[in-house]
Amino acid sequence: MKLKFYSWLGAIMALLLVAAPAARAQTATVTFSVNLGVQKTLSKFKSGDQIIVRGDFNGWAGNADALTQSADSADVYRLTKTLPDSLVNKTINYKFVIVSAAGDGWEDDPNRTYMVHAGANVIPTDYFNRQRPGESKTANLTFVADLTD
Repeated sequence: MKLKFYSWLGAIMALLLVAAPAARAQTATVTFSVNLGVQKTLSKFKSGDQIIVRGDFNGWAGNADALTQSADSADVYRLTKTLPDSLVNKTINYKFVIVSAAGDGWEDDPNRTYMVHAGANVIPTDYFNRQRPGESKTANLTFVADLTD
């Protein structure tokens, strides 16, 4: 009888040891979304291009984290990604990148930041490069004219 009791006790202890780390783990999903309406108007995002998110959570590289067009808007693209438990309660840095045949079009600085919490995180939708409709970006231009005849 004593042997059976200790066998059960051992089995229960083993289950508790296996289940304890899982109970402490805090998983987090983050939904990234970006509005590409302005970029489409400016022909900076065309059919066949891809929009991805890169950040310190994926080594700022690769095309694995591609966003897809949302069902409710032709201009909004989304991705829900599960992040490692080690990023819960930490701030991540990221940028959206347009990948096209011409190369990678990164957003300007500064990086976007977000504090990841346990559970489901939804980052509010913003415009690519933070460029809203009707806004313009400043650029320096130099014109050269040959006036010789």
